[in-house]
Amino acid sequence: MKTLHQYLQEKYPTAEDKAAVIKIATSEITEPLEGGELDLSEFKNLEEVIITNLTTPLTKIQVDGLIHLKELILPEKLKEETAEDKKLYEELGISDNLAQKKLIQEINKLTEIFSRANDETIKVQFATETKPSEKLGNQNGTLEKTDNSFDIYLQLERKDKAGNFCPNLVFWTFTQELTKVNYSETDPTFWQYFYQELQLVKQNLTENYQKEFELLLNPATFPQQILDLELLTVYYPNSENIPDQQISKTPVSKEVINQAWLTIQQEIFQLVSQELKTNPSEEKLKELAVKITIEDQQPEYIIQVFYHPQNPFQKQIGELIISTPLKLEIEHLKKDREQLPTPENYEKLSKEKQALENSLKGLTNEENYQKIKEKSSK
Repeated sequence: MKTLHQYLQEKYPTAEDKAAVIKIATSEITEPLEGGELDLSEFKNLEEVIITNLTTPLTKIQVDGLIHLKELILPEKLKEETAEDKKLYEELGISDNLAQKKLIQEINKLTEIFSRANDETIKVQFATETKPSEKLGNQNGTLEKTDNSFDIYLQLERKDKAGNFCPNLVFWTFTQELTKVNYSETDPTFWQYFYQELQLVKQNLTENYQKEFELLLNPATFPQQILDLELLTVYYPNSENIPDQQISKTPVSKEVINQAWLTIQQEIFQLVSQELKTNPSEEKLKELAVKITIEDQQPEYIIQVFYHPQNPFQKQIGELIISTPLKLEIEHLKKDREQLPTPENYEKLSKEKQALENSLKGLTNEENYQKIKEKSSK
């Protein structure tokens, strides 16, 4: 297995290749890599370095001379292992797997936080191929117990499209199981609370994990090259009886997709909730069920809403998904226009530019002046 240093040297073999790199994030690399020594000193223009999920720890990192570096996030060290930890890692068959051991520590930390917040005892039972869950095999699930105590069974070996271990999928599933502690998936409010819990999980993650998890929550940054866009699918009021007979859809630009996606969700949640207050019957739930999906069709996105033919607010849905992107696009254009110089400022800037050029011309010969202007233009 390659080290991160070897991978970077192979991907960026020349000094020019290295100079063009402004960000290195191991979450964007699909193949597993070891740590060891890492020398980034040749990547002169690096602004951001985020290193997580290596199979072995970094022993040394060289970043001297990187004057543009604004952010450096490195893997946190494992806390000292107790005898109980070592026994668990051995049972799960991950004693030599640093990434999975770190993930267990992070999940346990989150479990403590949410147990205190909900005044409940939540325990996580991990499963792997070496040790499948006795209750649920390799599946995930929440088992309710008495006296405000719950056991969550969580499959640890979640993988992305390339077959690599993916902590974010474990966090995503963990969030669903946390939501199940208080809400059934057939509960009309389940999916609304699930998306609230996603934000809470992100806020309580360690910085390394938090930055990667943030990418999953917005369509514009969602890593679809390694994960399925289905993760962003929204169900409301529940995931049962989702219709596909009727559909409204609209294209959305990358500049406004994050806000459009969030706004459309919230507006539809509100429409459904208002209807449920007046008639919460089982039949009404079927009519109100909606599914919101998103497709990445670069250079734009397509938001689609599926709903029942008898849905009482299908007209509002159609208007909503058309008007929301348009309003946001207008706001975006207004902000861009506000940043443009007025005719008076433009004339002033032009005069200042000409004065600077004249001054430069007087300080050097014609040949050097033309070279400087050429570089400036580039």
